[in-house]
Order: sequence, then structure tokens, then C-alpha cells
Amino acid sequence: MELAADKATPLEETVAALSDPETVARLVASDAELAHGEAVTSDELAHAMAMRRMAANWQAASAVAGQPEPRSIS
Repeated sequence: MELAADKATPLEETVAALSDPETVARLVASDAELAHGEAVTSDELAHAMAMRRMAANWQAASAVAGQPEPRSIS
């Protein structure tokens, strides 16, 4: 089977993701949450992602500066 080069990369990424047991477990857990009505709004998701980015940036800056890592703010 031939596949155009621009179509191969997304397909390869999908195969790689579905070959990773941890990724598949997270997808299964997400599907179960949705099936039970557990969902978040796009605003809630955007906020959570922004908080993760801030924490990651803080950790990276702290590591460079030799500062201790902040405590979790769950």
C-alpha cells in the first residue's frame, strides 16, 4: 500500500501512541470518565494546562538557579 508522505506522519504518530501501554491506559481511563459523565469545560482544561505550564517553567527556572522545587499545589 502506498501512502502520501504528508499522510504518513500523522499515521505513524497514531501507531506510536497506540503502541505505548501508558498512553493507551490514559485513553481508556479518559473514556471511562466520559462514560460516567465526568468531563471538564474547555475553560477548565485551559486553566489546568496553564497551571501545568507555569509549574513546569518554575521547575525549569529553579533547576537552573539551583533553587528547591516548589511544593505541589493540587
